[in-house]
Amino acid sequence: MSAVVIHENRLLMVRRGRDPSAGSWSIPGGKLELGESLHDGVIREVREETGAAVQVRELVGVDESISDYGHHVIVCFRADPVGQIDCITAGDDADAVLWMPIPEVLNLELVGDLGVFLVDNCVIPARQTVRSAWSMGV
Repeated sequence: MSAVVIHENRLLMVRRGRDPSAGSWSIPGGKLELGESLHDGVIREVREETGAAVQVRELVGVDESISDYGHHVIVCFRADPVGQIDCITAGDDADAVLWMPIPEVLNLELVGDLGVFLVDNCVIPARQTVRSAWSMGV
């Protein structure tokens, strides 16, 4: 599961510190723990990777990734930051975290087809060009 966390037209982004896709930018997310609900998993993953507290809102979309690392179904929720939003810090498997202005997100080297997912699900305006490690042949 993953989270689209937006505050003042900025998207909370994490740079992956480990494979798959180490060095690429993504939104906070990860695997559920046994017995954990989707909403609780989103709250935990965002906190572990960024230090931010969130309130989970509606479903953004569902995607899947098939690679040498397995077949993953990604359920993405919109989430609102709660409390201090400027006290973010990279944790868990993230090596950097930032609030990126939404118009600049597609300028980052994004993991997989994240840019396409964000455009297709109306997180980022469709008029922008999608740049990703996949599209650059990495």
